[in-house]
Amino acid sequence: MKRSLLLFICAFMVLSANANVVTGHCGKYLSDSLYWAFDTSSGVLTITGDGEMKDFQGSHNSFTYKYTYNTPWYDYRKDIKIVNLPPDLPNIGDYAFYECIQLTAITLPNNLRVIGNSAFNGAHLSSINIP
Repeated sequence: MKRSLLLFICAFMVLSANANVVTGHCGKYLSDSLYWAFDTSSGVLTITGDGEMKDFQGSHNSFTYKYTYNTPWYDYRKDIKIVNLPPDLPNIGDYAFYECIQLTAITLPNNLRVIGNSAFNGAHLSSINIP
């Protein structure tokens, strides 16, 4: 856990040196040390640490007839160009990269076992690297 936190802090420091960076927790449980950092100037979303990714859910606004999802980076989804995932990530949560329309390529982690429902729905992937 200390190692994951140290990696997150290092990634945050590198990303924030020359950019606006938004960060948070994206682990399934509070005990999971899985964190995210989004560099708003480069469009890079980096997920670091250990543990399972949360499954995200949507909610429907009956007034606007629009769905929104509770991914912590949802407000930045249309600006995400690159996603860096940790090599030991066991899963990608439901709707994790939903509507990330600038995301065109992804490299999946070596130990990935599960890709959640609609995890890449709406992303414009033209390249998926499966190790």
